[in-house]
Amino acid sequence: MLNIAHLLRSSLATVACCWTVILAGCEKEAEPESRPPSQVNVRPVMLNEVAQSVTLTGTVMPSNVSRVATGVSGKVEKYDLEEGDFVAKGDVIASLREKTVKIQIAATQALANEKLERWEEMKEGFRKEEVARAQAEFDAAAAAFEIWDGLRDADGNFVADERGNVEIGRLERTKQAFDRGAITLADYREALNQHRQAKALRDAAQAEYDRLNNGYTEQQLAQAEAAYHALLEEVNQLEDQRERLTITAPFDGYVTSKSAEVGEWISEGAPVATLVNLNAVDVVTNIEEVSLPLARLGATVKVQFDALPGQAFDGVIQQIVPKADWETGSRSFPLRIRVENMKADGQPLLKEGMLARVEIKGEQRSVLMVPKDAISRSKGTPTVYALISRDDNSRLTFADLQAHWDAEPKSEFVCRVEPVDITEGLAFGDDINVTSGALSQNDVVVTDGMSRLRAMQEVRVTRPEPSQATSLSGSDANSQDVLASQ
Repeated sequence: MLNIAHLLRSSLATVACCWTVILAGCEKEAEPESRPPSQVNVRPVMLNEVAQSVTLTGTVMPSNVSRVATGVSGKVEKYDLEEGDFVAKGDVIASLREKTVKIQIAATQALANEKLERWEEMKEGFRKEEVARAQAEFDAAAAAFEIWDGLRDADGNFVADERGNVEIGRLERTKQAFDRGAITLADYREALNQHRQAKALRDAAQAEYDRLNNGYTEQQLAQAEAAYHALLEEVNQLEDQRERLTITAPFDGYVTSKSAEVGEWISEGAPVATLVNLNAVDVVTNIEEVSLPLARLGATVKVQFDALPGQAFDGVIQQIVPKADWETGSRSFPLRIRVENMKADGQPLLKEGMLARVEIKGEQRSVLMVPKDAISRSKGTPTVYALISRDDNSRLTFADLQAHWDAEPKSEFVCRVEPVDITEGLAFGDDINVTSGALSQNDVVVTDGMSRLRAMQEVRVTRPEPSQATSLSGSDANSQDVLASQ
């Protein structure tokens, strides 16, 4: 029995010893490994004055283009210009044959002059000599008629003359003789014809005398004036036609194409030349909808041309077409930018079809910037690692680091890191605008090795070179002007 009890005690002791060894091994595996702080480079979060910009590619177009056409049909008689020639406003481009219209003008003008003279005479009235002659002719005709008709009152009855004699007239005496059978019917009829002729002559002479004595009526004067003005208007129309036979330049410009030659017959409305105005040019381009807020009517922009390296021109936004070509899937909007041209050796520097590059800047604004290298996207959300103190987890600034190195130049600066989720904005060179996130100006962020960092992990900050320390201190941060190219 004692042996059995001793054996049991020995077995229990052995088992207990094994569990002690096992537990000891487990405790040793649970102890964390001792890892040194990671060596990192850092940069401060900076507040910069930035202006977004967009660079657009466009084409130079003339500010004015005219397909100069003829206003009349005709044969080209003169055309001395060639493509590329410069013409000033009003200079002759081509002339059509005008001999026929000159003849028409001369003939119509002569008729108009005659009508004008007649109208002027009618306005002055008739001369006294003409009126007196008409009066004499009327008196003679009236006396001749009285011989045949006799002396009658208003009722047609015969009356006595100053001597008391009743003058019955030759016609009445002839009638009485016929009634007595003293003359034949033929004689009586001859007397009737002579009476009628005498009456007609008297009436015509009286009408002419009344016309000359009373002058022209208002209607007659108006008709004479209208006849003159009608011919004058015809002359003016022919003169206009003659002027249109000479085709002139509507503005200063260059001939870029000819559409007619000497001897060729051209119809009314047919083009004879294409004229472009290059005193100022328009750069035609398109801007994407995301950049459209940068473009403002009347704003001044910088324009450069591949054909003129090193030269920059000022342009003014003249037109923003408020419609994109969305039917084809485009979301860009046409822009037209006016640029004043210059000349060199008598030729315009900017020519139609040149390639242009337009830089449009937005207004300056203050934004927080972090280096692109400071952003980690391993977790799907853009994250930066900001430095915090080991003592109280407060945010550190680059000034804190610099103060430590100034006091202890050779000592290491060890701190912890805190992940901060951010929202990225536009890129400005090597930096990115932070539009949201718990960051402030002069916070310090890690710029390398973010994939191996964890929250609250200790890091050892690499001291920058003296020249880098000055530029990273934030002393110049507020004065930087960074342009974004979209």
